[in-house]
Amino acid sequence: MKGMIMGKAPSSGTGRAAQAKQGKTAKKKSPSKAASARAASRKTVTTKAKDRRNSKATPRRKPGKRANEVTKGGSRVLRHAEAAPGQFPPVQLTEKQADLIERHVAKHMAPVANVLHEILSFGLHLDVLCVGPTKKFPYKGYVTMGMSAVPMNLGNGKTARAELCVVLPKDWPDADAPEKKGRKHFWPIQWLKNLARLPSDFDTFLDFGHTIPNGDPPEPLEDGCKFVGWLVDVPSSMPEAFDELRSPRFRVHFFQIFPLYQEEMDLKLEEGHAALGSRFVKSKMKSARMCDVHRENVALRK
Repeated sequence: MKGMIMGKAPSSGTGRAAQAKQGKTAKKKSPSKAASARAASRKTVTTKAKDRRNSKATPRRKPGKRANEVTKGGSRVLRHAEAAPGQFPPVQLTEKQADLIERHVAKHMAPVANVLHEILSFGLHLDVLCVGPTKKFPYKGYVTMGMSAVPMNLGNGKTARAELCVVLPKDWPDADAPEKKGRKHFWPIQWLKNLARLPSDFDTFLDFGHTIPNGDPPEPLEDGCKFVGWLVDVPSSMPEAFDELRSPRFRVHFFQIFPLYQEEMDLKLEEGHAALGSRFVKSKMKSARMCDVHRENVALRK
């Protein structure tokens, strides 16, 4: 997968803080409104490089070139070539680590209804937990379980672990059954897995506010849709406690991903994450509807 990561260091949380001021009247479930206050004080928790326990067996990839290219909106551009072939057998979570993630998801989202087990893995073994819909969590949620087996390289000897999730409407058809007719509706879950592999494949990291286009120049994520990239953001469909799993020697950040139109990507790069977030706040769009290929393009709002 070729592409590039574009984002600004999120340690100050300025993007979410700005959205919090602009979106006070928005509904709680708006993807760029929920959890805005906590993001303002959120900092990526890091560990020493020597604590990369599971990644020792992983051959290091050549990291993307951290060029001085910066967009008008303040996003630094990191470009990647093709990923090196993954190793076999793959790196995977310990049984205890996997159990911690599953318990965390069940506690803050919904009980795990199904697991999409990866039959053959290279480099990284990556399963997907399927949850909902339930009365408490009236959506279909999908959470990676395996990305955190290899800590992400933040640079300067610092690392952090993460997992990704995507939330879909409860009426989304058969997304967890790719072998059946649901194949055409599987693209959000397939991209969830693609993005979860990106940090280990390219020796880089994903964080709040990063955008990842599908190639350079960007192409549609799937036939029949006009989305061309993804935004990595704070999980707005879940309570604050879902954001981070804290356990001795195992700390994991959880991020939610949202597909973007070309104009939305351009708006973020030209004016910054806060400008894009304010458009979503004003639209009052629920985060579970973000993957709807017919949803409004908020960058075209006047």
